[in-house]
Amino acid sequence: GDRDVRKIIYTALVTLFCFNANASEIYQCMYSIASIEDGRMGQMSAPIPSKAEILGQSIKLYRPDGSATVSPPLTKNTPSALMSDDGIRVYAESNNKESFAVSDRIK
Repeated sequence: GDRDVRKIIYTALVTLFCFNANASEIYQCMYSIASIEDGRMGQMSAPIPSKAEILGQSIKLYRPDGSATVSPPLTKNTPSALMSDDGIRVYAESNNKESFAVSDRIK
């Protein structure tokens, strides 16, 4: 049957500055959201300034409202990114640290 699958992708794309603070790397980013329906990503929302913080093997991604989500350790190494999957969300950090993402799993 026709199954409507929805998934939200929270993506922070690094576009500006990088600086160190308290032994963690903080990146000024642009935050966008898109829905996925039937396996296809919809249009990304207009980017909003935000930030991503590297905490050792984990990443902390901030939403524009100031709340944040922290990944488990990114231990899966792919050719283009470090990733982890906690069963609820998938987290990724590109190897060049130019993009970071957290994606809700399809239910």
